[in-house]
Amino acid sequence: MQGNTKIAVAIIISLAVAYYALHSGDPILRVSNDAGSWNESAVHPEDSMLRAINDTGSGNKIAVYPGDLIQQAINASTSGDTIVVYPGTYAENMLVDKPLTIISQSGNPADTVIQAADPEAHVFHITSDNAIIGGFNITGASGRGNAGIYIYGSNGNITNNRLVYNDYGIFLKDSNNWVLNNNSVSKGKYGIYLSDSRENTLAGNKANNNSWYGVYLRDSANNQLNFNTANLNDKCGICLKNSSGNRVAGNSISNAGIKVDRSGIYLEDSCSNILTGNNISKSWEGISLSNSSANELSKNVVSTNYFSIGLDGSDKNKILDNIVDSNIYKNGITLANSQNNILEDNLAYSGLGVRVWSDPDSKNNTVDDGFWAMIL
Repeated sequence: MQGNTKIAVAIIISLAVAYYALHSGDPILRVSNDAGSWNESAVHPEDSMLRAINDTGSGNKIAVYPGDLIQQAINASTSGDTIVVYPGTYAENMLVDKPLTIISQSGNPADTVIQAADPEAHVFHITSDNAIIGGFNITGASGRGNAGIYIYGSNGNITNNRLVYNDYGIFLKDSNNWVLNNNSVSKGKYGIYLSDSRENTLAGNKANNNSWYGVYLRDSANNQLNFNTANLNDKCGICLKNSSGNRVAGNSISNAGIKVDRSGIYLEDSCSNILTGNNISKSWEGISLSNSSANELSKNVVSTNYFSIGLDGSDKNKILDNIVDSNIYKNGITLANSQNNILEDNLAYSGLGVRVWSDPDSKNNTVDDGFWAMIL
């Protein structure tokens, strides 16, 4: 008798849960079996609403099909769940406020498109730590200050996305320990923008063809920018402003032709950064430092620009082992109001050596005598 009572109570609870899910607009009814795994149960089985998928790892998997809303899946999920989005076009602006993995089923941004329903809002607005976004074509956040992916959190991963026609492609605000890998960001104002963000890794991204900057760091420290491409950006490929302790290594920056005031790498009010192994060509200024001190520039290849390496109001920098060649302005390195810098072992293959120009306000700079012709 007691067993029958338990069965009756279980049936009543199940019916109540089903009724609540149906009438509350919740797109998913999750049913757990005795083993603790999730069985598929669609509230509206006649269409392709979201489904809970049996999960063999941590968290549950939720499938989203064309005609569904990704935001509904986010709302119905719990921390640690994975949302798998099937190929199609989705018109949404989403708030991700819990640790989730949101990925395309195909892994191919070309066939899974998320278009901003409202261009005056971010497409992905992430306010949680430990979020993962991957495999999407994200577009249409064209209103001023809006981003394809806007992040305010820590310890996440943004991989293999294509972001196009957003005001900002990827925007990190007060966000630490993110990995941005293999994303393509183009045809916006800013490609990738970091503000007050620390210890992030940007690797293998393509931030090309943006109307202002490819990669821009403001008030950001101890970030790694490795092996990214920042071509054809109208103002600057990579820009650091009031940012320190960053490593910019192995990046490639080139343009279709030299345009006045378009820089390859530009530092302003930025100290203690390392710029190494970068390849910069066809810019107005290859590498330019303004009021930036104690930086190290080493093993960069700066060629076919108008100006190559320039320091203005910048002290105690090290310029070491760079190749400066085939630039239009005959002086490879220029110093203006800059003091106590060290210039050593820089090379030019044009046969003229690396020529240095400095104004009378540039004093106490050390230049080795191996490859230099000085013009004072």
